[in-house]
Amino acid sequence: MDYLVGRQVIDDSWIGAMQCPADRRIDFTAPATVTGFGFERQNHRALSKEQAGLATADFSAMEVAWAIGFPQATTMRSQPAVVGKTLFLPVGDNARVFAIDISTDRPCLHWVYTSDVPLRSGAGYGEIPGSKRKVLVFNDAAARIHLIDAATGKLIWKKHVGIMPLSNTTGTPVIYGDRVYVPLSASEINVGGDDSYECCKTHGAFTALDVKTGRTVWFTHTMVDAKPVRDRGDGKMMWGPSGAPIWTSPALDLKRGLIYVGTGEATSAPAADTTDSILALDMKTGKIRWKFQATADDIFLTTCMARPKNLNCPREGRLLDHDFGASVVIAQRPDGRDIILAGQKSGTLWALDPDNRGKLLWSREFGKGSPIGGIHWGLAFDGTRVFTPIHNFPGPDGLDPNQTPGLHAIAAATAPCG
Repeated sequence: MDYLVGRQVIDDSWIGAMQCPADRRIDFTAPATVTGFGFERQNHRALSKEQAGLATADFSAMEVAWAIGFPQATTMRSQPAVVGKTLFLPVGDNARVFAIDISTDRPCLHWVYTSDVPLRSGAGYGEIPGSKRKVLVFNDAAARIHLIDAATGKLIWKKHVGIMPLSNTTGTPVIYGDRVYVPLSASEINVGGDDSYECCKTHGAFTALDVKTGRTVWFTHTMVDAKPVRDRGDGKMMWGPSGAPIWTSPALDLKRGLIYVGTGEATSAPAADTTDSILALDMKTGKIRWKFQATADDIFLTTCMARPKNLNCPREGRLLDHDFGASVVIAQRPDGRDIILAGQKSGTLWALDPDNRGKLLWSREFGKGSPIGGIHWGLAFDGTRVFTPIHNFPGPDGLDPNQTPGLHAIAAATAPCG
């Protein structure tokens, strides 16, 4: 649009007009009901009536109370952190975080934080140990982590975590104790199929940063660095292994001292055994304690769906793109034992035993999935049932009749029969 009609000047006068009066301040004594993408460390994504201020029966009679429009923002990809009556909302295209007071029917802004590049994740909420200083953490499109003061919106530190030019950060970071836990993804899947690109070198990772300073405490790669593998046919080399991005938010298992994350596909051969997997990382060291691989030899580049004869398109493996597309959930069975629930873009929900190195307990298929189908984003757990969203994306032959789109609720404790 800027190319057609010229650069448009954004009128920010609405921000000043929405500033909160001096007597409306952020109440940090109020409970924090949403502290990250999964709402809390186990990623249950469920709120009680008391936490939400809503009962299930209220939804049938709800009406719009208010709305806020954000100029020049074409996507709303980020989830807010919620503390009492304050929403801390990153708006990606707008490159801003808004502290929105919703304590009355006329919302106002406590502060606005502005980034120099667009933002990419939701907001994580926590505090700096010892100081009781409340803070927010989020990612930007340049693979940098921002930590800001939740009371003022002022920047405390900013840290670049990318390991290669096409590294990116998508999953919302998690603050716990004196650390910020950050997953790293990659964009190579979208450009690797271009014959002009030397494919493929980028892989996923996970890092722990010091919450006070942003210093790297540990850094874990999902695989070894890529090396030249073969001539692709024109004198240029194919590189591998690559892939296994982590683009969802982690679950923290404080009982076992582990972090659970899901990985994505390989982007070149050989496909590492950490692709399309659940990884259990040691919270103190980052060491991979165990892994569960759901799909092996999944080598995928987006362009190769339409142009499979491009030079970088894989000769090996399967063109599936069956990432783990939903953040891992740590649920509880009736006898009190934990169970790990993980949703995959294959259309499969997996249940693993955290006390037996991720041994498979059961799995449930909702369809064959697709590169942008299957289970994407948030699972939820209400104490008994796991709620599983399934997306059915049309392929070359239309919708898959064997895949049922919608939201499915099944018993999390025992069997995949619903």
